Amino acid sequence: MFFYDHPNSSPPFSGREELGWGKPLVHLTNSPFIKNVTWSLFTRIGSVGLSFLSVSISLAYLGNQAYGIWVTLSSLLVWVNFFDFGLANSLQSQLAQAVATNKLDYARVLVSTSYAVMLRYIVPVLFLTVIGIAFSMNWSAVLHTETSAETSVKWAIALLGCCTILQLTLKPVSTILFAYQKTRLNELVVFLIQLLIVLLIVALKYASPVWMNPFTGVVLINALIPVIVWSGVSVYVYTRLHPELIPAIQYTDWTLTRTLLQVGLSFTVLQLYGIAIFFTDNILIAYLFGAESVTEYSIINKYFSVLTIFFGMILMPYWSAVAVTYAKNDTKGTVKLIRVVLMAFLALSIAGIVLFVMKDYTVRLWAKLDVSAYFYLSVWILLSTLLAMFNNVYTILLNSANKLRLQVVMAILVIMLNPVLSIVAVKMLHYPIEAIPIVNIFCMFLFGLMAYIQATKVMQNRAVGIWNK
Repeated sequence: MFFYDHPNSSPPFSGREELGWGKPLVHLTNSPFIKNVTWSLFTRIGSVGLSFLSVSISLAYLGNQAYGIWVTLSSLLVWVNFFDFGLANSLQSQLAQAVATNKLDYARVLVSTSYAVMLRYIVPVLFLTVIGIAFSMNWSAVLHTETSAETSVKWAIALLGCCTILQLTLKPVSTILFAYQKTRLNELVVFLIQLLIVLLIVALKYASPVWMNPFTGVVLINALIPVIVWSGVSVYVYTRLHPELIPAIQYTDWTLTRTLLQVGLSFTVLQLYGIAIFFTDNILIAYLFGAESVTEYSIINKYFSVLTIFFGMILMPYWSAVAVTYAKNDTKGTVKLIRVVLMAFLALSIAGIVLFVMKDYTVRLWAKLDVSAYFYLSVWILLSTLLAMFNNVYTILLNSANKLRLQVVMAILVIMLNPVLSIVAVKMLHYPIEAIPIVNIFCMFLFGLMAYIQATKVMQNRAVGIWNK
């Protein structure tokens, strides 16, 4: 197994200390973690601004119903993006530890084998699945849209799906940057993609070509730009930054397939948990309330997502840093990292309250929508956003410690519960749209409580049985 067992000889910490509460923060300014966060701040601010600008421009360009369809299709394609059977996350953890221990030959074998497994097993299956689903489903019934849009929707799903699969094959280059704690470069790439998308949509809007309708244009831009940019980044990383890791057939070790996929399958279930909680919301709302309701919900959700976007700026280098400290058995270093992240969470929670107070004015200015009637929906969305952020602090620690089994069990439970409870709440109990985030909160609370308890046990070296798996 690629993870290192936590040494039983390590002195245990008190319950509050290992979870990050208690002692003052130590000075971590010179650490790669802080440097990554600092450098990422500028590009992340730019990415957030461009992302919100993209929403505003797309909404004005497409209209409420077409934008609702676009958001729903994007949510559907998230399923494809995560169906690499956890290969990217499995590679991410193993590669970080191989680099940390200076095993560069093994690191190149991991990278080469990951590409080979992806191209041989995963990509063909996903292509066939996406094409089959795109052209066999009755999308006008699923999305509550006019039948005249059926053909456009089918081709849009097929194109988005195929381009998403191409992005999956480029994921290892992102993991290499992660392993070398160069996550700020990943942020720069995301910024570049967002910038190109915004510029092209603006150009399309003002050019208004008669041979392309707005919906098709937005789909093409969002599908092709990420593939083109990540292809260029791959060439740059393998030829300039880390030529020692360039994938090659002779470095492929098929005996590692089981190791990569076995751990990867656990990550897949955990990813499906995230999808079941967040990315099925738009699909459920389109089915239960219609495509136009997706627009209001997604705009409020997008507004509060600025919190998770900035928290993600911290979580990416945090995961990388925790993987390194755990590989080196540096328990105190892990504790210090958790404290930094918890302080950031508290600061962002306060920022969330400020965002809520300014919600009506800001959304009206940004998206030209009046959301003042959605007071309670906004409250529940904010609470679900903060709870998800808090849970990530401990699930990332457990992932780095290879404590996946209990998470997988809870994730399977949540995957089954979430859509069922949402449909029951709306169809049978006649709850309004607020039922969607309320069900999310309930499911996340169950999962988060388990993660918090398990993290406590792991950090105190008291984890036994399933708590240690």
